[in-house]
Amino acid sequence: MSIFLSNPLYSILSLFIFITVLFVHSYLKHRSFPAGRLNYIYDREIGLQVTKSSPSNPDKAIVSTVSSIIDSFVFGGLDKCTASWKDNLDAILKNVAAPQTQLINSYPLLRFCPILNRTFTKFVKAGNAINTELGSRVAARRQMSAVSEHDDQLPEDFIQAALKQNKNYSDTTLITSAGDLWTGGLSTTVTLLRWALIYLVHHPNVQTRIREEVLEAFGQSMPNYKEKEKTPYFLATIRELLRLVNVLPYGIPHRASKDVTMVVEGKTYFIPKGATVFPIYGVTNFDPNVFPEPYSFNPDRFLNTSHNDFSNPQNFFPFGAGRRRCAGSSLAYIELYVLLGRIMQFFEIHPEDGKLPSLQRSPGMTNEPLPFKVVLKNVPGPGIQRPV
Repeated sequence: MSIFLSNPLYSILSLFIFITVLFVHSYLKHRSFPAGRLNYIYDREIGLQVTKSSPSNPDKAIVSTVSSIIDSFVFGGLDKCTASWKDNLDAILKNVAAPQTQLINSYPLLRFCPILNRTFTKFVKAGNAINTELGSRVAARRQMSAVSEHDDQLPEDFIQAALKQNKNYSDTTLITSAGDLWTGGLSTTVTLLRWALIYLVHHPNVQTRIREEVLEAFGQSMPNYKEKEKTPYFLATIRELLRLVNVLPYGIPHRASKDVTMVVEGKTYFIPKGATVFPIYGVTNFDPNVFPEPYSFNPDRFLNTSHNDFSNPQNFFPFGAGRRRCAGSSLAYIELYVLLGRIMQFFEIHPEDGKLPSLQRSPGMTNEPLPFKVVLKNVPGPGIQRPV
């Protein structure tokens, strides 16, 4: 039994979360996402929003693309995201990482502080609206699945797969799972894609190596995550981005279930029963004993560690660990691989007016980059053209 499971009620809740996360990861592991649908989403959201040689803030294209992909994974459809849905997701993204929200989430009594509560209220209001809409869509999907129970032609999305496994899953379970995929898959992927563009602008040689590898493996076809072993350097770059960005510097708070004494580097630490514990998974990311020259961007460091297996290497937890690991992490891996690979196939990323974007981070629950602009230029060469 983990020392971070407190009372019986919490243990039951943790078990529920654990089972939910296991199903999410199992589904995503065996999910085959139609290449045609990915092509359509990519061309619509990125290929058609980028103006050649024009400096632009990529946020709109990134958020729209990732949102559409998640919606297709979860509900199997396109163009289902309403304006209010997108506004509420935007509010969640802006407020979930705010220090005020995290303080109140960890210490609920602080919600009575007006200055802190203003941001938290926006977050809660947007979250409730999202849950309401998720509930409506889950109910509609349940009804559709019941009517089409024996229809093998029905596209298998996450909700249908869950109902096929157990038609008695409650709406609460399905809404929670879908919400985890949405918030986890969206916020982490968007943040990682932002940082990926920034670091690749700083390292054009890495861009070139990724592009050559992806084109050799897939040509101009959509990169296939199931064949990721063909692109070891690209995988190493993604791992290095996850390590260096450290998108989730602080883990979800846990509570000690009993008194614990720990000895670390000769020092003794006492953790009393009931204490709130914040795991800092990223502490090893910058440990020179684990990663030499930890503040250098060096994808080659991961080529020396089972690069044919994209599971987390030892001492590397970009999305947390254990029962409360981010449920959207598997989806984030797939999205990051496919979208970044697709961008590399067709574009070179250049700084605006020769000025490199800042590597400074905005403080909060997630390590967000400062606003930036980049220039995407068509890759020169015969046969390599931007998608239309």
